[in-house]
Amino acid sequence: MKNPLYIRLNVGFREWLRILNFDHTSQRDMPVMLKAFLIFLEENDCNSITGITENHLENYLQVLSEQPCKAYVYEINDKTGKATVKHSSMTEKQFNKALKSIQ
Repeated sequence: MKNPLYIRLNVGFREWLRILNFDHTSQRDMPVMLKAFLIFLEENDCNSITGITENHLENYLQVLSEQPCKAYVYEINDKTGKATVKHSSMTEKQFNKALKSIQ
């Protein structure tokens, strides 16, 4: 991220979360998510938050939907009946397909 406004916004957001006593995981993770969005805006020639359009938001949601997400996959042992949790990465479409198959 190169835009000084976006850098300051991200730092300020992190500080705001700390001041409001958000959970430590939120203080750690939410600025990372904001930074990813701000980088996306920079890459799409939007250099001010006042320039964000509905098109920017729709495009970013599309980018997010195509990225692998962390999902938990459960494997059930036929002999014992115990479920084992396995962690995997899959796209949102793959996750929804897997979810439908077990319902």
